[in-house]
Amino acid sequence: MTLKTILLGLLFISVVTGYDIIFSRPIKPACPSIPTDICTRIYYPLCGTDLKTHSNLCTLCYYIHESGIDVMILGLGECESLL
Repeated sequence: MTLKTILLGLLFISVVTGYDIIFSRPIKPACPSIPTDICTRIYYPLCGTDLKTHSNLCTLCYYIHESGIDVMILGLGECESLL
């Protein structure tokens, strides 16, 4: 089972139950080697180690690529509700 599959499963549980999930340690996102700037508008918030809420995994990966900052995932949900 890949990290991406696990994250998607946890994200599904989070969305269905309405609970936010915070990890015991940050998780490195599984970003493609060639990121795209075309991301869906589906809102699956991720809280990054930059303490910003990213709309979904695609927008987080794009942010990492554009900024050059190595952001990891602290939890599933908005940072404001996790911290």
